[in-house]
Amino acid sequence: MPWEINFDPKKRLILITASGQISYDDAKSQTEQTIQLMKAHDTTRVLADYSKGITEVSLANLYWLVDFYRQVNAPPEMKAAVVLPTSGHRIEAYQFHALAAKNAGYNIRLFPTRADAEKWLLEGTRASDSP
Repeated sequence: MPWEINFDPKKRLILITASGQISYDDAKSQTEQTIQLMKAHDTTRVLADYSKGITEVSLANLYWLVDFYRQVNAPPEMKAAVVLPTSGHRIEAYQFHALAAKNAGYNIRLFPTRADAEKWLLEGTRASDSP
C-alpha cells in the first residue's frame, strides 16, 4: 500500500502520507479510513501529504470522489490541507479536485510544503483544543 493514515494526538489531526502511485480505489479507501478516524477522535482536520505521491486518478473520478465524501458522511466542517507533489506531477488534478470540493462546500486547500499546510490547519486552535 503506497499510503498510510494515522491520528496525531498532539496536533489533533488525521495525517495521510502517500508515496508512489495512488489509484481511485486508494483514494476511496483513504477517504473511508480518514472519516472513521475523524469520528473516532472527534476531529475535522486532515493533512494529506502527497509530496512523494503520484495520483493516477482521472479527473472524472476526482469529481466523483467529492460525491463519495457525501456518501460516506464526510463532515461538511472538515478542514483539509493537501501537500502537493514535489515532482509537480499532475498538479492540475489536485487543483481540479480542490475546486470541485470547494463547490460542494468542503474546505480543501493546496500547499507547497507540509509546514505551510500544518500552519493553516492549526490556525485558530486553542490550548483547550488539545487533550
